[in-house]
Amino acid sequence: MATLRYTNGLLTLIAVLLTLHLWTMWVSPHRAGIEGAESAMLPGERTAYAVGLPNAAQQRKQMVDLLKTISSQTDDLASLFSSGRARVRLEEKRDGGSSQGQATRSVSPTRLAPVPDTR
Repeated sequence: MATLRYTNGLLTLIAVLLTLHLWTMWVSPHRAGIEGAESAMLPGERTAYAVGLPNAAQQRKQMVDLLKTISSQTDDLASLFSSGRARVRLEEKRDGGSSQGQATRSVSPTRLAPVPDTR
């Protein structure tokens, strides 16, 4: 008899929790369902919300945009180094506490003044 009472109590608790979960999904302003599927297909800027299911299409678009930005910045750095307007200088530094006097290298990037374009 005690196990039947325990089982009924547990099933009632599960039913209450499922009801609360369904209610929060229904009341939530960002429902995951047909609206979420349409938002992936609609053109326009939408943000990915932390509430509910994430918008994977928007997250991928943001990642692609960030990768394009990083790629252009890397291209800019490569053009600065190849044109000579930026350079890397290696300096030898002595470690004060070392008894052997081993040299360590440090890299310090140097940005030169812009060179006028002679094209």
